[in-house]
Amino acid sequence: MGSLTLANVLALILFLICAMLIVYAIWALLHTLAFWLVKIENISQIFFAVFETARFPVGAFPGVLRVFFTVVVPVAFMTTVPASAAAGTLDWRYAVAAPLIALIGLWLSHRFWQFALRHYTSASS
Repeated sequence: MGSLTLANVLALILFLICAMLIVYAIWALLHTLAFWLVKIENISQIFFAVFETARFPVGAFPGVLRVFFTVVVPVAFMTTVPASAAAGTLDWRYAVAAPLIALIGLWLSHRFWQFALRHYTSASS
């Protein structure tokens, strides 16, 4: 385990921001479904159930699940990368992927929101 240096703290802050953007993107994607679903109370429960997997480091997942939880639904990615940055043990591939995944997630959630707005029909008329 590495020591906590200024570089590690700055990396930690950067990757925590990336993690927050990923959480926001996932949250926005799920809640955009409210345009088509009548009852959305359970969407939060789905989010929190999936988010529970973030308690485990990426290395805890075998092959296919590791890819799924780091790229498709990057919840394990959100905790492992900032913690590894703070410890000074961050793999450079994750360091490069963090901002990319955050930006792609934001872009996808924005595009899905725009799609939902274009295809929204009022329930009152």
